[in-house]
Amino acid sequence: MSTVRERLMHEIAAVLAGQPRLPMEQLAQAVGTSRATLHRMFPTREAIVSEILARAVEECQAAIEAAAIDEGPVEPALRRLIDGFMANTEFFLFLRSAGNEHFESSDAILEAFEPHQQRVIALFRRGQEAGSLRVDLSAQWMHDAMAGLLYEAACAMRAGRLAAADAPDFVVSLLLDGTRRRTQREAAARADPARAASGPARALLAAILASVGLALSAPDPVQAAEIEGVEFADRVELGGQSLSVNGLGLREVYIVKTWVAALYTPMPMRSAQAVIGDPGPRRLAISLLADVSIDHVARGILDAVRRNHDPLLLVSIEPAIEAFVAALRAIGPTQKGDRLVLDLVDDQTRLSFNGLTVGEPVTGLLFRDALLRAFLGKAPVDAELGRQLLGLAPPDDGARR
Repeated sequence: MSTVRERLMHEIAAVLAGQPRLPMEQLAQAVGTSRATLHRMFPTREAIVSEILARAVEECQAAIEAAAIDEGPVEPALRRLIDGFMANTEFFLFLRSAGNEHFESSDAILEAFEPHQQRVIALFRRGQEAGSLRVDLSAQWMHDAMAGLLYEAACAMRAGRLAAADAPDFVVSLLLDGTRRRTQREAAARADPARAASGPARALLAAILASVGLALSAPDPVQAAEIEGVEFADRVELGGQSLSVNGLGLREVYIVKTWVAALYTPMPMRSAQAVIGDPGPRRLAISLLADVSIDHVARGILDAVRRNHDPLLLVSIEPAIEAFVAALRAIGPTQKGDRLVLDLVDDQTRLSFNGLTVGEPVTGLLFRDALLRAFLGKAPVDAELGRQLLGLAPPDDGARR
């Protein structure tokens, strides 16, 4: 390809990305050439769009292949991919705006590119399965967010607001800081700065807070571990840490009180994201208030698991779901007063019933998160139960009215 034609394609791609459907005469002016020269290279506007779109798809496919996104840890693979995309910013800009062009040839090119786009989405899903990326965001949304950041970075580079050498770092840091799963220490620092600090720093911070009369951001922990006449231990040891009751909740079905639950966490946590977002130990203890079958309890939990997750993500935890169901079915008949305990430590979910271990631990951070989301997610087993487990006050009906 001639140098002139190559330069022209880059310029046209950038112009059409910001001004789709620009007529040929204005397009020629925008890229600094005559209409006759533009017509000589591209006989029609559709020919321009089709050729540049095909080139943009080719470059993006090459970037995906060169990044080897199916291999190794997810974060380095994302960095390699972003480096590759940023190497041809004009074509990437055009590809992101190509949906504004409605030619039969462009639709066919975009359709052919879809499997490659799905590979990138699968990269984010792999990060979720490995426990390095958040699962409360869908893989599709993370892919779209990355594309949006790349687009804005490319625009900023064109406008001279961002140096080309800095762009990949800016995109990677902003993307991963938003999608990376927080460690337990990071979650602790967010919830309770004094607890997260250690040694002299912790003592100094606590003293400063006390001296100015400030309360820590987390609400006071639950004082009494009793609900509906059922008592739960105030504190338990799990995974080498001391956990206390975060909240107590009641599950009602058609005004029938069926069971109560206690959620244990290392520190008070008042949001689902805080409870789910780090890999620290958690305990869910369930005590039956009626002679309901364990199958009934399990169905409610598993239905909530499925309501709160992308179907594709569910496929990856299906073996864990089956192992969980098998362990519950091994319990057999149940009666009022029986207690089921779910201990979530590292990447394992351990079940016990009336103090006896049931089955083998169910392995996987994704399943662990799915189980917590069944109780605390957007479509939980019971919304009021979820609020209670987070230690939140009932909604103010008067304020809502």
